[in-house]
Amino acid sequence: MFLLNKTGLEALKGIPLHALITSCCSAGFLLFGYDQGVMSGVLISNFFLDTMDNPSTLMLGTIAALYDVGAAAGAIAAAFSSEPMGRKATLMLGAFILMIGAIIMGTSNERIQFMVGRIVTGVGVGYITSVCAVYQSEVSSQVARGWNVCVQLTTLLVGLM
Repeated sequence: MFLLNKTGLEALKGIPLHALITSCCSAGFLLFGYDQGVMSGVLISNFFLDTMDNPSTLMLGTIAALYDVGAAAGAIAAAFSSEPMGRKATLMLGAFILMIGAIIMGTSNERIQFMVGRIVTGVGVGYITSVCAVYQSEVSSQVARGWNVCVQLTTLLVGLM
Protein backbone atom coordinates (compact mmCIF):
# COMPACT_ATOMS: atom_id res chain seq x y z
CA MET A 1 0.00 0.00 0.00
CA PHE A 2 1.29 3.46 -0.94
CA LEU A 3 1.43 6.09 1.76
CA LEU A 4 0.44 9.63 0.82
CA ASN A 5 2.21 12.70 2.10
CA LYS A 6 2.64 16.30 0.93
CA THR A 7 5.02 15.36 -1.87
CA GLY A 8 3.10 12.40 -3.30
CA LEU A 9 3.60 8.68 -2.95
CA GLU A 10 6.19 8.18 -0.25
CA ALA A 11 6.73 4.47 -0.93
CA LEU A 12 7.41 5.01 -4.63
CA LYS A 13 11.21 5.13 -4.78
CA GLY A 14 14.07 3.61 -6.71
CA ILE A 15 13.32 1.21 -9.55
CA PRO A 16 9.49 1.43 -9.31
CA LEU A 17 9.72 5.23 -9.49
CA HIS A 18 12.03 5.12 -12.51
CA ALA A 19 9.79 2.55 -14.20
CA LEU A 20 6.78 4.82 -13.70
CA ILE A 21 8.64 7.87 -15.00
CA THR A 22 9.86 5.90 -18.03
CA SER A 23 6.31 4.71 -18.73
CA CYS A 24 4.87 8.21 -18.51
CA CYS A 25 7.62 9.76 -20.63
CA SER A 26 7.35 6.98 -23.19
CA ALA A 27 3.63 7.68 -23.54
CA GLY A 28 4.51 11.00 -25.19
CA PHE A 29 6.46 9.22 -27.88
CA LEU A 30 3.72 6.61 -28.20
CA LEU A 31 1.23 9.40 -28.92
CA PHE A 32 3.49 10.85 -31.58
CA GLY A 33 3.81 7.54 -33.40
CA TYR A 34 0.19 6.53 -32.83
CA ASP A 35 -1.22 9.66 -34.39
CA GLN A 36 0.93 9.30 -37.47
CA GLY A 37 0.13 5.60 -37.79
CA VAL A 38 -3.63 6.03 -37.33
CA MET A 39 -3.81 8.97 -39.70
CA SER A 40 -2.66 6.80 -42.60
CA GLY A 41 -5.75 4.64 -42.12
CA VAL A 42 -8.07 7.60 -41.57
CA LEU A 43 -6.98 9.34 -44.77
CA ILE A 44 -8.18 6.45 -46.92
CA SER A 45 -11.49 5.76 -45.18
CA ASN A 46 -14.61 6.51 -47.18
CA PHE A 47 -16.28 8.25 -44.23
CA PHE A 48 -13.37 10.67 -43.84
CA LEU A 49 -13.14 11.34 -47.57
CA ASP A 50 -16.89 11.99 -47.84
CA THR A 51 -16.94 14.22 -44.74
CA MET A 52 -13.98 16.27 -46.00
CA ASP A 53 -15.53 16.61 -49.49
CA ASN A 54 -13.12 14.20 -51.20
CA PRO A 55 -9.87 16.20 -50.96
CA SER A 56 -7.13 15.76 -53.55
CA THR A 57 -4.06 13.69 -52.80
CA LEU A 58 -2.07 16.91 -52.38
CA MET A 59 -4.56 18.11 -49.75
CA LEU A 60 -4.45 14.73 -47.99
CA GLY A 61 -0.67 14.97 -47.82
CA THR A 62 -0.95 18.49 -46.47
CA ILE A 63 -3.42 17.40 -43.79
CA ALA A 64 -1.07 14.62 -42.70
CA ALA A 65 2.00 16.89 -42.74
CA LEU A 66 0.41 19.66 -40.66
CA TYR A 67 0.81 17.47 -37.59
CA ASP A 68 4.59 17.48 -38.05
CA VAL A 69 4.55 21.24 -38.68
CA GLY A 70 2.70 21.72 -35.40
CA ALA A 71 5.08 19.35 -33.62
CA ALA A 72 8.07 21.35 -34.84
CA ALA A 73 6.45 24.59 -33.67
CA GLY A 74 5.64 23.02 -30.29
CA ALA A 75 9.19 21.75 -29.85
CA ILE A 76 10.61 25.19 -30.65
CA ALA A 77 8.17 26.86 -28.26
CA ALA A 78 9.03 24.32 -25.55
CA ALA A 79 12.71 25.15 -25.95
CA PHE A 80 11.95 28.67 -24.76
CA SER A 81 9.26 27.93 -22.18
CA SER A 82 10.45 24.78 -20.42
CA GLU A 83 13.19 26.50 -18.39
CA PRO A 84 11.05 29.27 -16.87
CA MET A 85 7.95 27.06 -16.48
CA GLY A 86 9.67 23.88 -15.35
CA ARG A 87 9.54 20.45 -16.97
CA LYS A 88 6.39 19.18 -15.26
CA ALA A 89 4.37 22.32 -16.00
CA THR A 90 5.54 22.26 -19.62
CA LEU A 91 4.49 18.61 -19.95
CA MET A 92 1.07 19.44 -18.49
CA LEU A 93 0.73 22.38 -20.90
CA GLY A 94 1.59 20.07 -23.80
CA ALA A 95 -1.00 17.53 -22.65
CA PHE A 96 -3.63 20.27 -22.36
CA ILE A 97 -2.85 21.58 -25.87
CA LEU A 98 -2.97 18.00 -27.17
CA MET A 99 -6.44 17.49 -25.65
CA ILE A 100 -7.72 20.73 -27.20
CA GLY A 101 -6.40 19.63 -30.60
CA ALA A 102 -8.00 16.20 -30.24
CA ILE A 103 -11.34 17.83 -29.43
CA ILE A 104 -11.04 20.10 -32.46
CA MET A 105 -10.24 17.14 -34.74
CA GLY A 106 -12.90 14.90 -33.19
CA THR A 107 -15.65 17.47 -33.65
CA SER A 108 -14.63 18.65 -37.10
CA ASN A 109 -16.94 18.30 -40.04
CA GLU A 110 -14.96 20.40 -42.48
CA ARG A 111 -11.43 20.37 -43.78
CA ILE A 112 -10.18 23.66 -42.28
CA GLN A 113 -11.28 22.75 -38.76
CA PHE A 114 -9.58 19.36 -39.07
CA MET A 115 -6.39 21.01 -40.33
CA VAL A 116 -6.38 23.42 -37.38
CA GLY A 117 -6.88 20.45 -35.07
CA ARG A 118 -3.90 18.67 -36.65
CA ILE A 119 -1.68 21.71 -36.05
CA VAL A 120 -2.86 22.18 -32.46
CA THR A 121 -2.41 18.48 -31.70
CA GLY A 122 1.04 18.62 -33.23
CA VAL A 123 1.99 21.58 -31.05
CA GLY A 124 0.94 19.63 -27.96
CA VAL A 125 2.90 16.56 -28.95
CA GLY A 126 5.88 18.75 -29.83
CA TYR A 127 5.85 20.14 -26.31
CA ILE A 128 5.56 16.68 -24.81
CA THR A 129 8.20 14.89 -26.88
CA SER A 130 10.77 17.66 -26.62
CA VAL A 131 10.51 17.96 -22.84
CA CYS A 132 9.85 14.39 -21.67
CA ALA A 133 13.24 13.08 -22.81
CA VAL A 134 15.01 15.92 -21.00
CA TYR A 135 12.90 15.46 -17.88
CA GLN A 136 13.54 11.74 -17.83
CA SER A 137 17.28 12.16 -18.27
CA GLU A 138 17.36 14.67 -15.41
CA VAL A 139 15.68 12.32 -12.96
CA SER A 140 17.28 9.05 -14.12
CA SER A 141 20.54 7.59 -12.97
CA GLN A 142 23.50 7.87 -15.30
CA VAL A 143 23.50 4.11 -15.91
CA ALA A 144 19.83 3.98 -16.97
CA ARG A 145 19.70 6.96 -19.35
CA GLY A 146 20.61 5.03 -22.50
CA TRP A 147 18.08 2.32 -21.79
CA ASN A 148 15.39 4.92 -21.08
CA VAL A 149 15.95 6.63 -24.44
CA CYS A 150 15.76 3.23 -26.17
CA VAL A 151 12.43 2.56 -24.45
CA GLN A 152 11.06 5.93 -25.58
CA LEU A 153 12.04 5.44 -29.21
CA THR A 154 10.74 1.87 -29.17
CA THR A 155 7.34 3.11 -28.02
CA LEU A 156 7.40 5.64 -30.87
CA LEU A 157 7.81 2.72 -33.29
CA VAL A 158 5.12 0.72 -31.51
CA GLY A 159 2.79 3.68 -31.94
CA LEU A 160 3.56 3.83 -35.67
CA MET A 161 2.94 0.12 -35.95
